[in-house]
Amino acid sequence: ISGAVTHPFWDRFPLCNIHFSITSGILHQLYQGIIKYLIMWYTSLMEEQELDERIKALPLCFGVRHFKKGWSELAQVSGGERKNMTRILLGWIIGRAPTKVITCFRALLDFIYLAQYPSHDDHTLQYLEDALDL
Repeated sequence: ISGAVTHPFWDRFPLCNIHFSITSGILHQLYQGIIKYLIMWYTSLMEEQELDERIKALPLCFGVRHFKKGWSELAQVSGGERKNMTRILLGWIIGRAPTKVITCFRALLDFIYLAQYPSHDDHTLQYLEDALDL
């Protein structure tokens, strides 16, 4: 506890565990965490120009942002841009990465998309486990 609060309001509730009320966010835990490092790792395997050319060569698709200049022009990447980058991630690694790497990327992407369901039950939790079961 910080500041002048020495006895927080939940202190008087013996069955309350405040840590159960803290949830992780999809944006910060998955997109800014996992995806950010997947992209950093994979972009380190090729020249910036080659990466931009591969991204620019992807066909236009409705609902998916087309990075006309590639990624090297991006000064700062927001959460929305990171989501757009994720949508084309498999498209630019196909043919350049080993099959096992592509399978791993696909499994992580499946997990991230499934984690965004508005609610989960036993079936959707099983889908999450199955997505990572390689």
